[in-house]
Amino acid sequence: MALVRPVVHKRLVDDAADTGVLVAISDEKGQLQWVEGDPAAKARAFQMNFAEGTNWSEDNAGTNAPGTSLALDHYVQIFGAEHYSRAAHDWSCAAAPVHDPSTGMTIGSIDISGGPRVAEPEVLSLVRETVAAAESELRLRLRLRLTHPPPI
Repeated sequence: MALVRPVVHKRLVDDAADTGVLVAISDEKGQLQWVEGDPAAKARAFQMNFAEGTNWSEDNAGTNAPGTSLALDHYVQIFGAEHYSRAAHDWSCAAAPVHDPSTGMTIGSIDISGGPRVAEPEVLSLVRETVAAAESELRLRLRLRLTHPPPI
Protein backbone atom coordinates (compact mmCIF):
# COMPACT_ATOMS: atom_id res chain seq x y z
CA MET A 1 0.00 0.00 0.00
CA ALA A 2 2.99 2.31 0.46
CA LEU A 3 3.42 2.24 -3.33
CA VAL A 4 -0.02 3.78 -3.90
CA ARG A 5 0.27 6.50 -1.27
CA PRO A 6 1.51 9.16 -3.76
CA VAL A 7 -1.44 8.41 -6.08
CA VAL A 8 -3.90 8.71 -3.20
CA HIS A 9 -2.26 11.87 -1.91
CA LYS A 10 -2.37 13.58 -5.30
CA ARG A 11 -5.99 12.61 -6.01
CA LEU A 12 -7.54 13.03 -2.58
CA VAL A 13 -5.38 14.85 -0.05
CA ASP A 14 -3.89 17.79 -1.93
CA ASP A 15 -7.24 19.59 -1.90
CA ALA A 16 -8.52 18.33 1.47
CA ALA A 17 -7.12 21.09 3.71
CA ASP A 18 -9.87 22.90 5.62
CA THR A 19 -12.61 20.65 4.21
CA GLY A 20 -13.33 18.53 7.29
CA VAL A 21 -12.34 15.45 5.31
CA LEU A 22 -9.77 12.73 6.04
CA VAL A 23 -8.23 10.15 3.75
CA ALA A 24 -7.03 6.85 5.20
CA ILE A 25 -5.16 3.87 3.81
CA SER A 26 -5.33 0.56 5.64
CA ASP A 27 -3.58 -2.75 5.15
CA GLU A 28 -5.47 -5.95 4.31
CA LYS A 29 -6.23 -6.57 8.00
CA GLY A 30 -7.79 -3.13 8.58
CA GLN A 31 -4.87 -1.54 10.39
CA LEU A 32 -4.66 2.13 9.42
CA GLN A 33 -1.31 2.81 7.79
CA TRP A 34 -1.83 6.45 6.91
CA VAL A 35 -4.39 9.13 7.82
CA GLU A 36 -4.18 12.61 6.28
CA GLY A 37 -6.38 15.58 5.50
CA ASP A 38 -7.97 18.43 7.38
CA PRO A 39 -6.00 18.99 10.64
CA ALA A 40 -9.12 19.68 12.73
CA ALA A 41 -10.80 16.53 11.42
CA LYS A 42 -7.65 14.55 12.11
CA ALA A 43 -7.67 15.76 15.73
CA ARG A 44 -11.37 14.80 16.11
CA ALA A 45 -10.71 11.40 14.55
CA PHE A 46 -7.79 10.80 16.91
CA GLN A 47 -10.20 11.15 19.85
CA MET A 48 -12.14 8.12 18.57
CA ASN A 49 -8.92 6.20 17.87
CA PHE A 50 -9.08 6.65 14.08
CA ALA A 51 -5.34 7.11 13.67
CA GLU A 52 -2.31 5.47 12.13
CA GLY A 53 -1.54 2.11 13.69
CA THR A 54 -5.05 1.41 14.96
CA ASN A 55 -7.16 -1.56 13.93
CA TRP A 56 -10.39 -0.64 12.12
CA SER A 57 -11.18 -4.13 10.86
CA GLU A 58 -14.87 -4.97 11.07
CA ASP A 59 -14.09 -7.67 13.64
CA ASN A 60 -12.38 -5.11 15.86
CA ALA A 61 -14.34 -1.88 15.30
CA GLY A 62 -17.70 -3.06 13.98
CA THR A 63 -19.36 -1.49 10.96
CA ASN A 64 -17.11 1.18 9.42
CA ALA A 65 -16.11 1.90 5.83
CA PRO A 66 -12.47 0.71 5.80
CA GLY A 67 -13.19 -2.46 7.79
CA THR A 68 -16.48 -3.31 6.11
CA SER A 69 -15.05 -2.79 2.62
CA LEU A 70 -12.34 -5.33 3.48
CA ALA A 71 -14.81 -7.79 5.05
CA LEU A 72 -17.07 -7.65 1.98
CA ASP A 73 -14.27 -7.16 -0.59
CA HIS A 74 -16.47 -4.45 -2.07
CA TYR A 75 -16.81 -0.68 -1.96
CA VAL A 76 -19.12 0.70 0.74
CA GLN A 77 -20.48 3.94 2.09
CA ILE A 78 -21.40 4.15 5.77
CA PHE A 79 -23.57 7.00 7.02
CA GLY A 80 -23.52 8.41 10.56
CA ALA A 81 -25.40 6.08 12.90
CA GLU A 82 -24.76 3.06 10.65
CA HIS A 83 -21.34 2.93 12.32
CA TYR A 84 -21.15 0.39 15.11
CA SER A 85 -19.24 2.76 17.38
CA ARG A 86 -21.24 5.67 18.79
CA ALA A 87 -18.08 7.76 18.66
CA ALA A 88 -18.28 7.56 14.85
CA HIS A 89 -21.95 8.54 14.51
CA ASP A 90 -21.03 12.11 13.48
CA TRP A 91 -18.97 10.76 10.58
CA SER A 92 -19.81 9.40 7.16
CA CYS A 93 -17.26 7.33 5.25
CA ALA A 94 -16.70 5.75 1.85
CA ALA A 95 -14.08 3.07 1.22
CA ALA A 96 -13.05 0.48 -1.33
CA PRO A 97 -10.60 -2.42 -1.23
CA VAL A 98 -7.38 -2.39 -3.24
CA HIS A 99 -6.24 -5.59 -4.98
CA ASP A 100 -2.77 -6.83 -5.92
CA PRO A 101 -2.72 -7.03 -9.73
CA SER A 102 -0.55 -10.14 -9.77
CA THR A 103 -2.59 -12.22 -7.30
CA GLY A 104 -5.99 -10.54 -7.08
CA MET A 105 -5.68 -10.64 -3.29
CA THR A 106 -6.94 -7.72 -1.23
CA ILE A 107 -3.97 -5.71 0.06
CA GLY A 108 -5.77 -2.85 1.80
CA SER A 109 -8.41 -0.18 1.48
CA ILE A 110 -8.71 3.51 0.68
CA ASP A 111 -11.19 5.54 2.73
CA ILE A 112 -12.60 9.06 2.81
CA SER A 113 -14.13 10.07 6.14
CA GLY A 114 -15.82 13.29 7.20
CA GLY A 115 -19.11 14.95 7.94
CA PRO A 116 -22.33 15.06 5.92
CA ARG A 117 -20.61 16.05 2.68
CA VAL A 118 -18.99 12.59 2.55
CA ALA A 119 -22.48 11.04 2.42
CA GLU A 120 -22.87 12.18 -1.19
CA PRO A 121 -22.76 9.46 -3.91
CA GLU A 122 -20.01 11.35 -5.72
CA VAL A 123 -17.61 10.65 -2.84
CA LEU A 124 -18.01 6.91 -3.30
CA SER A 125 -17.31 7.36 -7.01
CA LEU A 126 -14.20 9.36 -6.15
CA VAL A 127 -12.95 6.56 -3.87
CA ARG A 128 -13.62 3.93 -6.54
CA GLU A 129 -11.75 5.94 -9.18
CA THR A 130 -8.84 6.48 -6.81
CA VAL A 131 -8.66 2.73 -6.17
CA ALA A 132 -8.66 2.14 -9.95
CA ALA A 133 -5.77 4.60 -10.32
CA ALA A 134 -3.90 2.95 -7.44
CA GLU A 135 -4.35 -0.52 -8.95
CA SER A 136 -3.16 0.83 -12.32
CA GLU A 137 -0.05 2.16 -10.62
CA LEU A 138 0.58 -1.27 -9.11
CA ARG A 139 0.09 -2.95 -12.51
CA LEU A 140 2.56 -0.52 -14.10
CA ARG A 141 5.16 -1.17 -11.40
CA LEU A 142 4.66 -4.94 -11.79
CA ARG A 143 5.04 -4.72 -15.57
CA LEU A 144 8.21 -2.62 -15.25
CA ARG A 145 9.64 -5.05 -12.73
CA LEU A 146 8.89 -8.02 -15.03
CA THR A 147 10.30 -6.37 -18.17
CA HIS A 148 13.30 -4.79 -16.43
CA PRO A 149 14.31 -7.08 -13.56
CA PRO A 150 17.04 -5.79 -11.26
CA PRO A 151 20.55 -7.13 -11.98
CA ILE A 152 21.63 -10.15 -10.00
